[in-house]
Amino acid sequence: MKKILLVAAMFAVASLNSFGLTACANATLSSLAAGCTITNGAASWDLTLFGFGGTGPSQLGYAADPATSDLFVSFATVTNPSGGGLGFSVTFSDAAGGLNFFNASFGSPNQSADWKTIFVATANNAESAISQVDLLVTGSNVSAGNGAITVQKVLRDASVQGNPTFADGNVLTTVSGVSANPLTITDNQSRMSVGVIDNYQIASGNSGVASLTSYSNIFYAADPRNEVPEPMTFALMGAGLVGIAALRRRKS
Repeated sequence: MKKILLVAAMFAVASLNSFGLTACANATLSSLAAGCTITNGAASWDLTLFGFGGTGPSQLGYAADPATSDLFVSFATVTNPSGGGLGFSVTFSDAAGGLNFFNASFGSPNQSADWKTIFVATANNAESAISQVDLLVTGSNVSAGNGAITVQKVLRDASVQGNPTFADGNVLTTVSGVSANPLTITDNQSRMSVGVIDNYQIASGNSGVASLTSYSNIFYAADPRNEVPEPMTFALMGAGLVGIAALRRRKS
């Protein structure tokens, strides 16, 4: 029930404005309940409705359920290396002194973590419209057995009624080291408000240890366009220059 209410709360408010939001600063997830704003040049985004909940059966082998104080969230501004689009990143990792839900060990019972993080990114102007999202897993390790680390990303259009899913994909790391890293989702249209759900599962398997250091959501706006003037614009510019030259002759 809590999971359903959390998702409903996330998508019920699709158009929050940035009034009262502070600049995004590295913090535990528990302190980000009110949201924050991140700015990169002319682009800015409101990050709101942060949440953390279960994605399925409770985890096995842990003494307590995770809390929002157990997750640390860090922010950075970025530029798309393959173009010029401005962007930002949101990285989740273990909070200092918190319960560590980013690893699982073989034991009795075998451990697994099965949780999700949620937030909404809303562009504040046309320069900020989101056209590409990456999911990057760092420090992933599966040492033995049949353990695995899977992070599934789901993107929803939070500006449309019903918040339909428009893209999803997985990053999977197995004992053999096979990993799709990072996952890149390039949208066929720029989105002004994107709901982000990351379902992560870390399982030790029969006799192993699985862990990851962090995972990051990286958002890019569309590459800035270097507009080339149309022929009519050149013609008007030329006519203007001719007119100025004629006026100078007349005055002289």
